[in-house]
Amino acid sequence: MNHIIDIYIAFTIDAVIGDPRWFPHPVRGVGTLIKALESITVKLFGRNRFAGTVTGVATVAITALFVYYSIYFANIADESAGWIVKIFWLWAGFSCRSLANSAEDVLKELKAGNICEARKALSMIVGRDTEQLNEMEISRAVIETVSENSVDGIISPLFFAAIGGAPLLWAFKAISTCDSMIGYKNERYIKFGTFSAKLDDAANYIPARLSIILYTFSALLGGYDAATTYKTAQRDAKIHSSPNAGIPEAATAGALHISLGGDTIYGGVKHKKELFGKEFPPPTINDIAKSIDLMWIVTGVMLALLACVHLIAPFIN
Repeated sequence: MNHIIDIYIAFTIDAVIGDPRWFPHPVRGVGTLIKALESITVKLFGRNRFAGTVTGVATVAITALFVYYSIYFANIADESAGWIVKIFWLWAGFSCRSLANSAEDVLKELKAGNICEARKALSMIVGRDTEQLNEMEISRAVIETVSENSVDGIISPLFFAAIGGAPLLWAFKAISTCDSMIGYKNERYIKFGTFSAKLDDAANYIPARLSIILYTFSALLGGYDAATTYKTAQRDAKIHSSPNAGIPEAATAGALHISLGGDTIYGGVKHKKELFGKEFPPPTINDIAKSIDLMWIVTGVMLALLACVHLIAPFIN
């Protein structure tokens, strides 16, 4: 049970203080490692799939081993120090508060009528072009980001932390960072980033499907439409280009009775996308707060689920 208690402690720290902006987050270090390995492997093998695979595998292995041995050697020096280092790595691997804060920053500017500032705040958390977005489009983008990141920023980290502690959690964080940095389908990374993109899809596969249950139950607890949450997730998730990202977005659309998705501009190029919950109206700024509320409920349900599984596991063996 101590393992789950450690996760609870670390997650509570994240929920209270998040990631201070002055703090040099370890993900930046992973990003630096990826750039260094990319430079080396491209020089050795060229910009191809093999080089990209070596970069991805090495990034994940080095990150996981670094976290493992930092805890190991701290524990040799002093058990309390080892525990503190472990809690640090767990805390740094969670991003619930920072996600909520980022969404709330955009909401605050929208409520104040500062649409230019809202666009700037949004640009910090999305990859799409934000310069010309109107209030509805900004609201849609925020809600999509909150829902999509509820899997790879909350559910998946908790899932891997429960299975393998901080080292496995940071193996996942390394996978996710590789995908966000080199997993693009552009000319530069179409071959080099293939492995990282596929590995990220594989890592999030189970947590994303678990999110259907989590969102449905959370909708029920939060007073939203649980039946439509499940139905929309099952019906519309497949329209997303990602095998995972569409699930929480479709579930959110069903829960809040709003449409998400649609055409989006990246790098000046319009990408045609279908709608999740096409029978519902577009989101408003009021739906941003609802999506954040739903995200917190989903998080609580996931934490409760981990505790239940840990409690019953001894009786199954």
